[in-house]
Amino acid sequence: MKIFIISSCGDSLDLAEKLSKEEHEVSFYVRDRDIKVASDTVNITRNPSHILKSDLNIVEDTKSGSFVERAKKSGKAVIGGGTVLDRIATDSKFGTEVLLGCGLKLAKPETQGTLLEVGGWFTNKEFIKPYFLGFKYTKFGAGDVGPELGPMGIVGMYKLKGRIFRETLRPLETILKSMNYVGYVGLDILVNNNIHVVGWQPGLAFPTVNILSKLHNNFGNFLNKVALGTAKVTAIQPDKVGIGITWLKLPWLYDTPIKYRPQIVCETGGNIDEARSNILKTIRKTLDPNDYYRTDLGSHSKDELKRLITDGWL
Repeated sequence: MKIFIISSCGDSLDLAEKLSKEEHEVSFYVRDRDIKVASDTVNITRNPSHILKSDLNIVEDTKSGSFVERAKKSGKAVIGGGTVLDRIATDSKFGTEVLLGCGLKLAKPETQGTLLEVGGWFTNKEFIKPYFLGFKYTKFGAGDVGPELGPMGIVGMYKLKGRIFRETLRPLETILKSMNYVGYVGLDILVNNNIHVVGWQPGLAFPTVNILSKLHNNFGNFLNKVALGTAKVTAIQPDKVGIGITWLKLPWLYDTPIKYRPQIVCETGGNIDEARSNILKTIRKTLDPNDYYRTDLGSHSKDELKRLITDGWL
C-alpha cells in the first residue's frame, strides 16, 4: 500500500518508519522546511501532490485542510485533517465554542485534577471500541515541578468502556460527523469529582501517535480500514501498556530561538510496571549524558488508574 503522511514539524517520523517496516511504501512530507529529517526507509519528500497519488493519506498537520478536501473529492482514503479542523487549531475562540456546543465543561486556570487524555478512532459515523486512555506528563521535572514544556511523555493503554469515555467522546460525535472527519480524536482533561476539558486535538499529535503505533500490530491496515469506514473495533495488541518518554538535548533549554524536533523513546509491556521496566532499559542503551528526560513516568500511573476505577470513571 502506498501511504503519504503530511506532518507540520516531522513529529510523525516514527509512525512513518513503523509503517515502512510493515512493508508499506511510505512518503513523508514536512511542512516546516527548516526542520531537517532523515530516514533510511521512508521517502522524505517536499512534494505535497503525493496526496493524490497514494492509497492512504495520513494528515498530522493542521494546515492541510485544502489538500484533504481535494483528496476526499478524488476518492482517496484520508486519516485526519480538514478545513474545519484547521480553523479549530488556529481560532481558539471557535474551538472553545465547538466544545461548549457539545455540552463539555472547560477547565479554568485554577482547576485541579489528574491530567489525562481520552481518545478514540472516529469512522465518520461513530467512535469504535476500545478507547484510548493516557496519563500525560507536561512539566519539565520529575514530580511535576518546573515549567510547562508540553509533551514530556505519556503512559497509555486501550480500555473497553467507562463513564469517562461516555461523557467526553460521545458528545463529540455529531460535530465530527458534520465535519466529515475520519481519524483519531484526543481530549485533554482534568479529572477530579467532575471532568474538565483542557483542549482537544483531532489528529495524530505527538507524543500520543508514538504510543498508538506501538499498541497496534499491523497499524497501516487498521488505519486504512478506519479511513474506508470498515473498521468495527480497534485492532490492538490486547492487554498492552505503552510508555513514551520525550528526551531533550540540554543545550536546547538555553539556545533560543532554535528549530527542534522532540524525540521520544517508546516501549510496551503487559502492565504498567513491565512497560516502565522495558523503557528504562531502552533509555539506558539509547541516550547519552547530555540528554534529559523525566525519570518518573509511570511510577504513579498504577495508583491513578486504581483511583479512576474506584471513583467510577472506568
